[in-house]
Amino acid sequence: QYIAGPSSEEQAQPQITVQRQAQVVPGQVMQQVVEIPTVQEIVTVEEIPEVQVQVVEQVVHVPKIIPQKRVQHRSVEQVVDVPVPQVVEEVVHVPKVIQQMRAQHVPVEQVVEVPVP
Repeated sequence: QYIAGPSSEEQAQPQITVQRQAQVVPGQVMQQVVEIPTVQEIVTVEEIPEVQVQVVEQVVHVPKIIPQKRVQHRSVEQVVDVPVPQVVEEVVHVPKVIQQMRAQHVPVEQVVEVPVP
């Protein structure tokens, strides 16, 4: 079973393969291993599309700054007490004089004789 993937291409030096044979001979056994180094180079190329740059020009009007002298106004409040004449009403009770006749009491002694039966 194969799995689909990106294809790749490699360039390498010729490779040498070794075939080993063993022969049984009576006597001493001796084994000699020789390692041959191989070089493998993997090159990965990624293509990046060019980035397009747009230049936009725009006329911008910058307001002009005109220096002016500043005038400061300060409000001052002054309180002045002025006496104002006022009308004051006052209720006054005036006693009323009433003329009356004077009655004099004079004690009078009166003797009454009462017959006794």
